[in-house]
Amino acid sequence: MSLCISQPRCPVPGCVGLGHISGKYASHRSASGCPLAARRQKEGSLNGSSFSWKSLKNEGPTCPTPGCDGSGHANGSFLTHRSLSGCPRATFAGKKGKISGDEILNTKFKTSDVLENDEEIKQLNKEISELNESNTEMEAAMVKLQSQISSMEKNLKNIEEENKIIEEQNEALFLELSGLSQTLIQSLANIRLPHMEPISEQNFDAYVNTLTDMYTNQECYQNPENKDLLESIKQAIKGIQV
Repeated sequence: MSLCISQPRCPVPGCVGLGHISGKYASHRSASGCPLAARRQKEGSLNGSSFSWKSLKNEGPTCPTPGCDGSGHANGSFLTHRSLSGCPRATFAGKKGKISGDEILNTKFKTSDVLENDEEIKQLNKEISELNESNTEMEAAMVKLQSQISSMEKNLKNIEEENKIIEEQNEALFLELSGLSQTLIQSLANIRLPHMEPISEQNFDAYVNTLTDMYTNQECYQNPENKDLLESIKQAIKGIQV
């Protein structure tokens, strides 16, 4: 017994079933998806003649059940069918034993071949696969981004802690210098430098600058009066701990 397995083809005359009017598929099996039918319809409109691919639908694949015109559907959800599984007559006749085993087997092979080679299903599976790959890549990118954000947050926290330590050290140093300046003011309160008022918080910087200049250029202060002044200053600050 030989089985003739054929796949439904486009019903439009002269069309081999390649391409699709939507551009999404490599082939088609109906006049509604036929680029040739669409082109002929467009050319007919431009030439003033009428062409309708809808009239060609009846020439397309029909139900393989003998004596069935393709109307109705086994599950009642559609107005037409093209396969044995959707044929009300085949379902009824199959129950009554009116269709031969060869006919049923031949039809099953046809239906199975159509489903396995359906380009639209293959294209849909391809798009689903590409979408899954894209989602996987996006998830990996999100994990990497989250890792970078966590690293940046950790570095920022370390910087904040370091700045806090520096601020505490600066505050301690400021307090130490403030205490030292007060001690120096108290120690030199009774010592007046030439042409200057007694040391105070207001003239502290100028007083210290003058005092530094005197010790740096001691050769300029060789007279007995200046020597006694320098010695008095030396004794006054001798007990200050720096």
